[in-house]
Amino acid sequence: MNAPYGTFVDTENEEVATKDGIKVQRWWAKDVDGTSQALSESDVNGQFHDFTVDYDGDTRTLTIKYTQTSGKILTWTTTVSNSNQAMAMIVSASTGGAKNLQQFEIMSFDFKQAATVNVKYVDTKGNQIAQGEVTYPNGANVNGTYTTGQLEIPNYKFVRMDDGTATGAKSLPATGTLTKAGDNGTVIYVYAPAYTQTSKTISETIKYIDQDGKEVAIGYTADPITFVTVTNPVDNTTTTYYSTKAKTATLDDNGVPTEAGWTKADSTDFAEVVNPEVDGYKVISNDAPNSDLTSVAVQTVYTNSSDLDFTVVYAKNAPTKPVDPSQPTTPIKPINPSQSTTPAKPVQAGQAAATNFVDQRLPQTDETDQRHMTLSGLLLLAMSSLLGLFGMTKRQRKE
Repeated sequence: MNAPYGTFVDTENEEVATKDGIKVQRWWAKDVDGTSQALSESDVNGQFHDFTVDYDGDTRTLTIKYTQTSGKILTWTTTVSNSNQAMAMIVSASTGGAKNLQQFEIMSFDFKQAATVNVKYVDTKGNQIAQGEVTYPNGANVNGTYTTGQLEIPNYKFVRMDDGTATGAKSLPATGTLTKAGDNGTVIYVYAPAYTQTSKTISETIKYIDQDGKEVAIGYTADPITFVTVTNPVDNTTTTYYSTKAKTATLDDNGVPTEAGWTKADSTDFAEVVNPEVDGYKVISNDAPNSDLTSVAVQTVYTNSSDLDFTVVYAKNAPTKPVDPSQPTTPIKPINPSQSTTPAKPVQAGQAAATNFVDQRLPQTDETDQRHMTLSGLLLLAMSSLLGLFGMTKRQRKE
């Protein structure tokens, strides 16, 4: 359209040619189609003309009005569509290559401050991870309302509205009422990495058998060890924990198991197990690594270890060789009693029989008993002799 005219323009960064033919990058204004209106040449008369600019923040409508010399009012209207776009109002003019004098006289400036809130999406350390928007259903005015919402952020999960632990400031409610003009505060959504976990449980069992595979003692089963590997999807780091009590883990916002008994480490040990004593048996083999015939040694396991199954083999003890009884003792040769003394020649009646006991000695073994027996024998012999003498005397008298 030929000048003079009025229109809305957009600016774009374009490559344009100078008078010298050199191409340069410039922000260049282009007419917005359908918004141009012609002005009267009589308006270029060096006089002020009424010109008003009105922006309705509720409807985001921008209206321009211009009063011509004839009194006709020309109106231009457009809607600002992008609610995230920062708005600034300026008044400027250009004459291009001409040197015309242009002036503006501001007669009034009415401004009503909007009531707004901010919204943030941060991680548990307060770092911003996304941008969102606030909606004002009835306009950004005092006593109006606002709404915000959670976002689906890759590799993150929503955990809470900030209570001050993430950014140091407490969040406004997700929806609420605008209580004052200007900034009413900030809605803060806190997200944590969507941690994932994998788990593996490792067991240790020991069998006690004989050489025929028969159980000779009750087998041993250790408390199993469970490893949990936690992955942070944001930076792909992993952290490992183990427990002998818990089998599953519930993770907090930092990816740490909440149950008691979890220890941060990627390896741990099964304790040493002493082989049981079995009556009549002895251990002859043990297939556990680094172990001997007395015990299954400490076994270290990792997240990639397999179950541990060990076998301790027993054998019967060798029979004990019987002890030969002692040789019987040769009986002691019996001691013959002393020879009886030949009776003395009979003596005449009235004469005592004399017995010679000179230098007679009993043997040492059972000396007392032998002495009694000998004395008894002598007395019997003496009595026999007396009876004999008595008989001879009687016969002599008869003769």
